[in-house]
Amino acid sequence: MIGRRSGAIVGFFCGFIMDLFSGSYFGAFALILMFLGYANGLFRRLFFGDDLKLPILFVGITDLLYCGMIYLVRFVPRGKNEL
Repeated sequence: MIGRRSGAIVGFFCGFIMDLFSGSYFGAFALILMFLGYANGLFRRLFFGDDLKLPILFVGITDLLYCGMIYLVRFVPRGKNEL
Protein backbone atom coordinates (compact mmCIF):
# COMPACT_ATOMS: atom_id res chain seq x y z
CA MET A 1 0.00 0.00 0.00
CA ILE A 2 3.05 2.28 0.12
CA GLY A 3 4.29 1.94 -3.46
CA ARG A 4 6.17 -0.11 -6.04
CA ARG A 5 9.65 0.28 -4.62
CA SER A 6 8.60 -0.47 -1.05
CA GLY A 7 6.56 -3.47 -2.18
CA ALA A 8 9.50 -4.86 -4.13
CA ILE A 9 11.93 -4.34 -1.24
CA VAL A 10 9.66 -5.92 1.37
CA GLY A 11 8.84 -8.79 -1.00
CA PHE A 12 12.51 -9.40 -1.72
CA PHE A 13 13.55 -9.52 1.94
CA CYS A 14 10.61 -11.72 2.94
CA GLY A 15 11.42 -14.06 0.05
CA PHE A 16 15.11 -14.02 0.97
CA ILE A 17 14.27 -15.12 4.51
CA MET A 18 12.06 -17.87 3.11
CA ASP A 19 14.93 -18.94 0.82
CA LEU A 20 17.30 -19.17 3.77
CA PHE A 21 15.03 -21.64 5.53
CA SER A 22 13.67 -23.64 2.58
CA GLY A 23 16.91 -25.02 1.17
CA SER A 24 15.86 -25.52 -2.46
CA TYR A 25 16.21 -23.21 -5.44
CA PHE A 26 17.86 -20.35 -3.59
CA GLY A 27 16.44 -17.03 -4.79
CA ALA A 28 13.15 -18.36 -6.15
CA PHE A 29 11.02 -17.08 -3.27
CA ALA A 30 12.83 -13.74 -3.27
CA LEU A 31 12.23 -13.25 -6.97
CA ILE A 32 8.58 -14.30 -6.85
CA LEU A 33 7.71 -12.19 -3.81
CA MET A 34 9.63 -9.19 -5.18
CA PHE A 35 7.62 -9.41 -8.40
CA LEU A 36 4.32 -9.72 -6.52
CA GLY A 37 5.20 -6.87 -4.14
CA TYR A 38 6.05 -4.64 -7.07
CA ALA A 39 2.82 -5.58 -8.86
CA ASN A 40 0.73 -4.83 -5.79
CA GLY A 41 2.55 -1.54 -5.32
CA LEU A 42 1.31 -0.42 -8.74
CA PHE A 43 -2.19 -0.10 -7.30
CA ARG A 44 -1.15 2.25 -4.48
CA ARG A 45 -3.50 5.02 -5.58
CA LEU A 46 -6.53 2.73 -5.52
CA PHE A 47 -6.15 1.84 -1.83
CA PHE A 48 -8.20 3.77 0.70
CA GLY A 49 -7.93 3.26 4.45
CA ASP A 50 -11.67 2.82 5.00
CA ASP A 51 -12.45 0.40 2.19
CA LEU A 52 -11.24 -3.16 2.79
CA LYS A 53 -12.72 -4.84 -0.28
CA LEU A 54 -9.87 -3.99 -2.65
CA PRO A 55 -6.99 -5.07 -0.34
CA ILE A 56 -8.77 -8.34 0.42
CA LEU A 57 -9.29 -8.92 -3.31
CA PHE A 58 -5.62 -8.23 -4.04
CA VAL A 59 -4.51 -10.57 -1.25
CA GLY A 60 -6.63 -13.34 -2.78
CA ILE A 61 -5.36 -12.73 -6.30
CA THR A 62 -1.75 -12.48 -5.11
CA ASP A 63 -2.09 -15.71 -3.15
CA LEU A 64 -3.37 -17.55 -6.23
CA LEU A 65 -0.52 -16.15 -8.33
CA TYR A 66 2.02 -17.05 -5.63
CA CYS A 67 0.80 -20.63 -5.36
CA GLY A 68 0.77 -20.99 -9.14
CA MET A 69 4.33 -19.69 -9.44
CA ILE A 70 5.56 -21.97 -6.65
CA TYR A 71 3.93 -24.89 -8.42
CA LEU A 72 5.69 -23.98 -11.66
CA VAL A 73 9.09 -23.43 -10.01
CA ARG A 74 9.21 -26.29 -7.52
CA PHE A 75 7.01 -29.16 -8.72
CA VAL A 76 6.77 -29.08 -12.52
CA PRO A 77 10.56 -29.37 -13.15
CA ARG A 78 10.76 -32.47 -10.93
CA GLY A 79 7.85 -34.17 -12.63
CA LYS A 80 5.70 -34.21 -9.48
CA ASN A 81 2.64 -32.66 -11.02
CA GLU A 82 0.29 -35.56 -10.28
CA LEU A 83 -2.38 -35.14 -7.62
